Amino acid sequence: MQKSEENSIKKEKFLTPREAAEYLGIHINTLARWRYLKTSSLPYVKMETVIKYRLSDIEDFINRSVVHNEATPKEK
Repeated sequence: MQKSEENSIKKEKFLTPREAAEYLGIHINTLARWRYLKTSSLPYVKMETVIKYRLSDIEDFINRSVVHNEATPKEK
């Protein structure tokens, strides 16, 4: 691992599943279900039995989840 990669990992903010769920405004069991069923594109880090979420991944997940509704003109 290069020195710059090592420094960026040390600066990265990691959240517990409870903190991540709170940040996202969802129940902690929802995150557990997403992990178990592999139904979410939200990445997580698993170190042995410890699960962590990178704050940058959560923010990217939110940005990817934005839906832009385009107004369609009503027909007359």
